[in-house]
Amino acid sequence: MPLLPESLRGRAESIDADPFRYLRGVVAFVVGGGALVALLLALTGVEPRALILAGVLWTLFGVLSGLVDTVLEPLIDLANRMLSSAGLCEPAPASPPKRPWRRRACTRPRRPPISSAPGLRTPE
Repeated sequence: MPLLPESLRGRAESIDADPFRYLRGVVAFVVGGGALVALLLALTGVEPRALILAGVLWTLFGVLSGLVDTVLEPLIDLANRMLSSAGLCEPAPASPPKRPWRRRACTRPRRPPISSAPGLRTPE
């Protein structure tokens, strides 16, 4: 049950609530900035083939942003849950294995092991 009313929840969130904010910023700056520079070079006519580079960089930006949102963030959350609960709970006591059959008693006497080297005594 949340303590804050619905209207105040947005203000209560910290700027640093999203740990991937900085990673997304770096990706946007590097790849998005490169795409804008390549687009500017293509539109000014300095290098017409830079339009292909701008498209590739923009696609790379979308793929990296999607990987952060759909793959990396759930994996980090899973690892966080696994590591934060490790060692807090005692493992359940192991129950003895259930065997529906009974072990039969050996009807013949056990033979002493055969020694592989001559001159060795058999254990008693």
